Amino acid sequence: MVAAAWAYDQGYEVFKNMASSGPIDLVLHKAGVTLLCDVKTADGKPGLDGQIFAGLLKPSQRAAGIKRLVVLRDGSAVYLDSGARASVEFQ
Repeated sequence: MVAAAWAYDQGYEVFKNMASSGPIDLVLHKAGVTLLCDVKTADGKPGLDGQIFAGLLKPSQRAAGIKRLVVLRDGSAVYLDSGARASVEFQ
């Protein structure tokens, strides 16, 4: 899984949800900080403005503090955010 490999490379301990469904795909932990993440795959490449669209988190996920971890389908980029906007700006 690209998202898990990216998080591991960023120094996180990575714990994967073993269930086939649920609001959280990965739990990331580093330096006393724990992040609950829902992984979303975005098709395509960022446009000239750096924007690409990815699935939103559900309101219940945002309320629970779950973060969106967006991965391009080809695995070329990963982005972590609050999941409140449909577009993601890759740098």
